[in-house]
Amino acid sequence: MFFSLVVFYLVLTFIRPQDFVQGMVGIPLVQFVIFVLIIGVILKAGNKEKIELIQTQQNKFMFFFWFAVVMSTFAVHWLQYTADVFFSWMRYVLIYLVLVNTINSTKQMSAALWVIILSVAMTSWFGIQQFYGNDIVGVGAHHDGRIRGVGIFDTNQLAYTIDFSLALLIGLFKSTRNILGKIVLFIIGMIYVYAVYLTQSRGGLLCLISVLVFSAIVFGKSKILKTFAPGFGVLGVIILMKISQRFSSTFDYGADESAQVRMDIWGGALSLLKQYPLFGIGFQQFREYFKRTAHSAYIECSTELGLFGFFCWLALFYFCFKNIGKIEQSEDALDEPVLINYAKAFKVALLAYLVGCFFSGSTYYITLFILFALIVVIRKLCAHKITFEKKILFYDVIKIILLETGLITMIHLFLKRN
Repeated sequence: MFFSLVVFYLVLTFIRPQDFVQGMVGIPLVQFVIFVLIIGVILKAGNKEKIELIQTQQNKFMFFFWFAVVMSTFAVHWLQYTADVFFSWMRYVLIYLVLVNTINSTKQMSAALWVIILSVAMTSWFGIQQFYGNDIVGVGAHHDGRIRGVGIFDTNQLAYTIDFSLALLIGLFKSTRNILGKIVLFIIGMIYVYAVYLTQSRGGLLCLISVLVFSAIVFGKSKILKTFAPGFGVLGVIILMKISQRFSSTFDYGADESAQVRMDIWGGALSLLKQYPLFGIGFQQFREYFKRTAHSAYIECSTELGLFGFFCWLALFYFCFKNIGKIEQSEDALDEPVLINYAKAFKVALLAYLVGCFFSGSTYYITLFILFALIVVIRKLCAHKITFEKKILFYDVIKIILLETGLITMIHLFLKRN
């Protein structure tokens, strides 16, 4: 029963019928489903079944990140805002924990991935229909014709969701033996690619190329393919610069007014970081200062949440990669090809995100935190064969600090050059 509700939650998140289907609009379906799922986890704990709370490093940092988000709001000096953010982010944490504790088998994991892939395929199809004048969800395309989804799925967010799902689709394709299933996945993959192109999201297009390149490297068996994959990625960028006017100006900051303004804002954001180094200027306060979005998750996170919040955000990625690496290293001992393919797919998704989010402010993106939760599920399903580290080790902390310092330094040098 509770897994069925997880499936329903994923449909509500990625198709969002509650935002456009007549009769469903205004009904708090998501809140209701979350409430029932939480009750399910509590009942599970009451039956003395094992509950994943702070057993993993990712879970610990999910709580730390929540703390960082709330602490950042004190810079706003508005207690009601702090309370609102506390409870809104509690929902993120609860959904994360529900997913971690409800998906308990490889079969359920596969079903969850199929639901995400099919749901995003429908959302992509709605976007394609929007481009051709059939606006099913009723939000309309942007003034320049770029497609977008309903609710949380504006142009960039829609593109990123599709890119993530494409990475998961490739992992599912590798694990599916049924020829009909492979055909369906291939068709969905084509829909994904076309929909991302229609978004004309620069970060989304870059993320799409990254998914294809990293997939070739991570899943490829041929050394030649792995060697030349980055070259194909560069070729893909060149082709996009020829066929996509928005993408062609991405790297020409002098000619692209939007990009030049973005550079100026990023410089101002780094100055603010010096003024509010620990907890930042406040959750979702970037627009209040600059009247524009950050258009970079690195800038957005470090400026709004400070060095502590940025550290926690990067730590979520770090420990996901560390655990996936452990699974890859134990591939022979694990003898779980399906889970290994899924782990590699999540690795591709996160790598592509880290490339694409340089141009998109998507720090608090719900899809990203769903990915984090599902990676913990993969870790849990592999724990019977692999011993994972549960503690946060000192050398891990040092590595994350070095990564944080390196990223901020890189952005600073990038801005000086441009």
